[in-house]
Amino acid sequence: MKAPRFVIAGTNSGCGKTTITSALISAIKKRGLKVQPFKIGPDYIDTMFHSFIAECDGRNIDSFLFNDETLKYVFSKNCKKSDIAICEGVMGMYDGIGRTSTASTADVSKIIKAPIIMVVNAKGMSVSIVPIIKGFLDFDKNINVKGIILNNVKSKMQYNFLRSIIKDNINIEVLGYFQENENVKLGNRHLGLVTAGEIERLEEKMDILSEMAEETINIDRIIEIANDTQELKVKNILPEELKYKFNGMKIGIAYDFAFNFYYRDNIDLLNYMGIETVFFSPIKDEKIPDDVHMLYIGGGYPELFAVELTNNFSMRNSIKEFAENGGYIYAECGGLIYMSEKIKTFDGNEYSMTGVLEGSCKMSDKLQHFGYITVKNKETNKYINAHEFHYSVEEIKNDTVFEVLKTRGSKTTTWESGYKYKNVIASYPHIHFYSNIEFVLNFLEKAYKEVYNA
Repeated sequence: MKAPRFVIAGTNSGCGKTTITSALISAIKKRGLKVQPFKIGPDYIDTMFHSFIAECDGRNIDSFLFNDETLKYVFSKNCKKSDIAICEGVMGMYDGIGRTSTASTADVSKIIKAPIIMVVNAKGMSVSIVPIIKGFLDFDKNINVKGIILNNVKSKMQYNFLRSIIKDNINIEVLGYFQENENVKLGNRHLGLVTAGEIERLEEKMDILSEMAEETINIDRIIEIANDTQELKVKNILPEELKYKFNGMKIGIAYDFAFNFYYRDNIDLLNYMGIETVFFSPIKDEKIPDDVHMLYIGGGYPELFAVELTNNFSMRNSIKEFAENGGYIYAECGGLIYMSEKIKTFDGNEYSMTGVLEGSCKMSDKLQHFGYITVKNKETNKYINAHEFHYSVEEIKNDTVFEVLKTRGSKTTTWESGYKYKNVIASYPHIHFYSNIEFVLNFLEKAYKEVYNA
């Protein structure tokens, strides 16, 4: 596969990767090219911004969640209808798992053979910018850094000054700069950035970013870099027998401001296997969609929309009735909160949820679990790499079906998750189905057999 592509890497988290990636997506799209955006790592929120700007679904590629062949497959299949792929990195360029660069931006760039454009935070910098850049270039000679963009530059004069210092000391192309602009700042909350759908005048802000990029970044040169890439050899990892395997099955997917953390490739995989997917809103709709055989309730911010979710009694009752009648439900993180009896929010108030599970959840003022994990299905002994990121604490009395393992260096910590009630499983881990398709097939096959009495 020959797909024009490049990776935006950063010196550190907060250096401006998302802002500059968004600006480049917008600017290149306005040139008539179809952009396919990617986020390296498990983050949901950045992909929402990418999707809004590119007007196509942003995708995740992750070398912890996927093996190399799966990563290349997911990347290539999503590039087929695009002119150029723009991949936003995660954290600093070499920041991976623990004390390694595994699953880092640099790691993924090697797997997909993509050139890197590095964002450097130039705020308050002068000659010291040289050893910073040089250190990144020298740390791993096998990465392909083709140029840098300076962020938080005060003026064109300062940019020219910094560019001359860099040019005198390092053989690297400086592709432009970005000035700090209060008009395009994005809000934050406890799980990171606010979602794209919640930001006022987002389209206007993206237009400003696009104009800034055209003025101060060499877009033409970046497109040239993207086009000068190696062919990527890709294997089809989806067995033919999976196609239409669950033909006739219908899954309802909760999607609104409260629940919107989904990997689009998960939904595409369900469709590939013949499953019809229909979206519904636990906030606004009166009940779950008609004739669904299963519900998929992802993560999000139910704690911020607890009043609306509580007040929609008919929806809560509809889901509870579906579960009591043996309906299959798979819920993740925010979905787990919604499956509990109630939630205590940051302000100390309590709100009723569906009550499918026995017990409650409460929001805390500190992160509970964060990072990569491995989940073991205790019923099947199948493993899947996953991710957790939540501030809430659960007090659930139902039995568990998952054992979660988190390794830091030589130490592995384990805990129980995956609370089960009848045909309902609700847990904190976020799972990308391509991490281990067999892990997911186990749950789908049970539901399918019951639907058709097989």
